[in-house]
Amino acid sequence: MRISIAMATYNGEEYLEEQLISFLSQTRHPDELVVCDDCSSDKTTEILKSFSARSPFEVRIYKNDQNLGFLKNFEKALSLVDGDWVALSDQDDVWLPNKLEVLESTALKDKKALVITHDKFVANGQLEVQSETHMELLSAANSKNVRMIAGCATFLRANFLSTVLPIPSSAKAHDVWIHSLAHRISGARRHVDVPLLIYRRHQSNSSRAYEFSGQHVSRLGRLLYYRSPERKIEYASRLENLYIMRERLCRFLGHDAGSLDREISAFDARGRIINFRFPNRQIMAVKALVNGDYFLFEGWYSFFRDFFTFKG
Repeated sequence: MRISIAMATYNGEEYLEEQLISFLSQTRHPDELVVCDDCSSDKTTEILKSFSARSPFEVRIYKNDQNLGFLKNFEKALSLVDGDWVALSDQDDVWLPNKLEVLESTALKDKKALVITHDKFVANGQLEVQSETHMELLSAANSKNVRMIAGCATFLRANFLSTVLPIPSSAKAHDVWIHSLAHRISGARRHVDVPLLIYRRHQSNSSRAYEFSGQHVSRLGRLLYYRSPERKIEYASRLENLYIMRERLCRFLGHDAGSLDREISAFDARGRIINFRFPNRQIMAVKALVNGDYFLFEGWYSFFRDFFTFKG
C-alpha cells in the first residue's frame, strides 16, 4: 500500500516545522508528501523546501499563482496525490508516531472502508494537551462518532477521490463534503477510537463547533448553540450539494442512489419552513416532524433547531 499525505499550507511558519518533524517520527513513513501552498507571504515555503531536502520520502511542493482559499487549496492537494490511501494534514498539528501504522493496519483489515477517522488529543497553541480527547468532548456534548469529520483526522481511499472531486464551491468545507458522501454509502466510514494526533487550537483556527465551546453542552444547549435567525442561503447551498451528491453516488455505486430522493424532498421542505414567521413556521415544523422528515437528518435536534428559529 502506498500512503500519501495531502497538506494545505498558508502562512504557517509558526507551527509548520513541528508538524513536519512528526511525519519523520512515524513508525510507518508515508510514501509521499504533497503540499499546496496558498500564496504564503511568510517563511512557509522556505521551511517546506528545507524539509524536502532532508526527507527520506518524496516531497512535492506546489505554490499557487493566486489565492484559492482553504477548500480549493485542499482540493488541489488531493488531486495531485498518487497513493492508494491519503492522510489529510493541517499545517499546525502534531501527529503521534503510530498514526500511519494504525491507519494502514485498519485499512488492510477493512476492505469496504472508504474513509477512516480517528480520535485526537486537543491542545492549546503551546501544545498543552487538555484532559479530554475530541471524542470525549463530543460525548459530553451528546453527540456520536459520526460527528468526527475533521479533515486532520481523516484517512481516505484514493479511488474514492473520483467521487469526491471536484468539491462544489457551495460545500461548507472539504472534510464536511468528504464525510457527507461517505456517510451515505453503507459501511464506507470506519472510526478508530484511539487518539493519533494532537490537534492544536489557537486563535487563527478557532472553530464554532459546539464541542469546543469549553464546557459540557446539554442537549438543549447543543440545540440552541446552532440556532440561527436566518439560514436561507445555507439551505439553498446544502440542497444544491444534495443534488450533486446524488449524481456522484449514482456514478460511484453503479446504480441509482434513489434513497437520496427522499432526503432531497425532506430538505426542500425544511428550506421552505424558513420562509414562514412565527407561528406558521412552528406549525410547518410540526407537520414536517409528523411526516418523518426530520428523522432523515438528526431527528429531534433538527426539529428543535427549526422550531426555535423565530425570525424570517
